[in-house]
Amino acid sequence: MRRLVSRFLLTILITLPSTLLADDTKRVATLVDFTAIQSERSVVEANVDINNATIASVANAQRLVSIFFQDAKIQIPSRDFSCIIHVVRWGVDSKTEAAKDVVTKSNWYVYNPQSNWTDADLLSNKRIYGVRRPYILAIHLNVPSGISDFLFAYKYNAVHRLPANIQNLKSAIELFKSTTKALDLTGTIGMWALGSLEGDPPSDITVTSAVLSGGKEMTLETANTKFDDEGLYRWDISIGVPIASYKQLQSVVDATGQVNMANIDKRNLLILGNLFLKPVDVKSSTFLTIPHLVGGISLASKPLHGAMAGIGWGPVISNFYIGTMIITDNLPNHRVVHHYKLAFGLNFPMRTLAEKLGLKTQIN
Repeated sequence: MRRLVSRFLLTILITLPSTLLADDTKRVATLVDFTAIQSERSVVEANVDINNATIASVANAQRLVSIFFQDAKIQIPSRDFSCIIHVVRWGVDSKTEAAKDVVTKSNWYVYNPQSNWTDADLLSNKRIYGVRRPYILAIHLNVPSGISDFLFAYKYNAVHRLPANIQNLKSAIELFKSTTKALDLTGTIGMWALGSLEGDPPSDITVTSAVLSGGKEMTLETANTKFDDEGLYRWDISIGVPIASYKQLQSVVDATGQVNMANIDKRNLLILGNLFLKPVDVKSSTFLTIPHLVGGISLASKPLHGAMAGIGWGPVISNFYIGTMIITDNLPNHRVVHHYKLAFGLNFPMRTLAEKLGLKTQIN
């Protein structure tokens, strides 16, 4: 069993190409067309709060996406689909000496067709789950009638990064410029437009909203909006904290759920490999209803002399593991003896303890 656990972790280390471990940022920004759509205003009025430029629910977003894709004669992919939606309301800035047209409301949303994507996710979650070609739907309301050459000029920036589980593996090992491209809308005038971009997941996608008016580009927001494009994984690397008593558990995790590193003996920590029967979002706090396999080795001076195999269950952000700890002792004449005991403890994602252990990681 000890050899099996050790082989599981070592196999991951050996089979990973060295180029993958070194490639932190592969810069991409491939242009895909972004064209205006002719649709009835009633479609927007029925699904958008016109005054506040807001979308209230996933159902509203789904109807907008469905109708606009149909009008644009673009078929919605049956899988690997996400759509970023930007709703803008124009108004007049009367505070300036010469009143000028400005953006008074600007809201960004992500529509994912998964059944577990809630209204709360729509309103605040900027996650895209490993989609290589996410779409952008721009809806501009109350566009000034005096602007006859209103052109969309959205830009995006997709910076490729290592997968979250690979970054966690790099952090475990440490323990023993990007290009901008415009979405071209030359010759198009309209209130709504639909286009797509090359996400190259896992990546951080930063979108800059802008329009061209009178040949001059006007950026609509003071800050760009960033979207996290990363898929689901079947394995991950984490830190195991053995727990021997309820009193020790209280000393490690306080009432607010924060980890108190001062009360953790780093010599007892385990580097754990997690194998999920169903792909999971390793960056979320989702509760894992299906137990997963856990195996690892000790961070002690002789790691392979302490190995653990068992199962884990609970939220991704912090779950419990239970299994068997295999202790190996050396005897005279090159003999060894194995001892077995119950193993129980907390299983923390690498990002939770990385900074406290003095490690750097891109995972948020």
